[in-house]
Amino acid sequence: MNLFDHSSIDVLKCCEDLGIAFLPYSPLNGMGNAGGIGSNETLNRIAGRHDASPQQIAIAWLLQLSSVILPIPGASKAANIVNCAGAANLKLSAEDVAELNGITAHITA
Repeated sequence: MNLFDHSSIDVLKCCEDLGIAFLPYSPLNGMGNAGGIGSNETLNRIAGRHDASPQQIAIAWLLQLSSVILPIPGASKAANIVNCAGAANLKLSAEDVAELNGITAHITA
């Protein structure tokens, strides 16, 4: 589950109903694609508004999607872990979330 793949949304809803944690697989769209997140125009625009990285915005979106989501992004460098942890301090606006939700709609259309 990530901005580019909502195929686990039914599992997330089940976890919410049961009150159990949901750990999204590939919250940054996979290790090989995590850097590519930075090339997405929508993510870059919203990241600029928040003085954040696109990766932080992607994680913040997950955190705001549901209180049961616990994203665990993979990282090979300590700086990447610190960067992702910064997402917990971000508060996305309703406009931000609507724009981010449109990423998948555009890909699957």
